[in-house]
Amino acid sequence: MKRQFDERIVETKRKISSRAFYIMLWGFLVVTLYRQFYLNQEFSDYGDYFIIWIAASFYVAFGEVLQGVNPFGSSRYKFWAVPLMMAGSILAVQIFQGTVVSFVEGVLTFVIALICSSVTLYVLFLLYRRWEKRNVDSD
Repeated sequence: MKRQFDERIVETKRKISSRAFYIMLWGFLVVTLYRQFYLNQEFSDYGDYFIIWIAASFYVAFGEVLQGVNPFGSSRYKFWAVPLMMAGSILAVQIFQGTVVSFVEGVLTFVIALICSSVTLYVLFLLYRRWEKRNVDSD
C-alpha cells in the first residue's frame, strides 16, 4: 500500500525548513561581519562563511527569478534603491577599514560598485521578463 502524506504536515515542514535556511543564511552574514569588523580577522579566516553566504544569496535570488517571482514588485523604486544601498555599503566598509585614501578613490569605488550591482540586478530583471514571456503569454 502506498504511503499517504498529509499536505498540511508537508507544508509545515517546508515552512520550518525555509525559515531555518534564512536564519542560517543571515547567521553566516552576522558571523562574517563580526569576524571582519570586531575581531579584525583576515579574509582567509572567515572567507568560507562569506562564500557560502554569497552562493546561497545568489541561489535564492536566481531561483526566485527563474520560478517567476518578481524581485522588483510593482515599483521602479526598488530597482535603483538596491544598487545604491549596495554601493553605499561597500564604500562605507572601505572607509571604515581605512582603505579609501582619497575622495577620487571613494567616488571610483562607489561608481564601480554601483555599476556591478546594477548589472547584476538588470540580469535578474531580464531573467524574470524571459520567464514571464514564456509562462504568462502562453496562458
